[in-house]
Amino acid sequence: MRKIKNTIIFIVTVAILTMFCSCCKRSEIKLGSGNEGGIYYKFADTLSDIDENITNIRTAGSQANMRLLKDGFINMGIVQSDVLSEAVNGTGDFNGNKINNVRAVAALYMESFQIIVPADSDIQTPADLKGKKVSVGEEDSGVAKNAEYILNSVSLDYNMIDV
Repeated sequence: MRKIKNTIIFIVTVAILTMFCSCCKRSEIKLGSGNEGGIYYKFADTLSDIDENITNIRTAGSQANMRLLKDGFINMGIVQSDVLSEAVNGTGDFNGNKINNVRAVAALYMESFQIIVPADSDIQTPADLKGKKVSVGEEDSGVAKNAEYILNSVSLDYNMIDV
């Protein structure tokens, strides 16, 4: 059921964005996505296949997209809602660098994250990551921000793991 709902949301979002783009002056729309292995990049790639005026711009992810949007390097960006909230409120990584004049166009999907370790690992909880080698995502990505939240929730930070 969830897959069907997500598929419907995806199709409706693509249709809305395509209609939005077709009503505008026919010029290039630079859409900030993420790294090539990520879902943001694949999503933007699909949109660029549907509408030749959309150009998928590979970026580091959510935080980078907010900065690139502010600086006018992209016209639209795919951004996690927590990163958007920090940017428009001038908090967290955007403390003192509030980003104004942006608005959400569409909610694409609910994101989830997992902490996965080998079955024979001694890691049982997020706190057990202390001193371990951890993949936290690309710098300036929403994934890296989520990793920071998780680490902070168990009183850890990047200095306490091998990034």
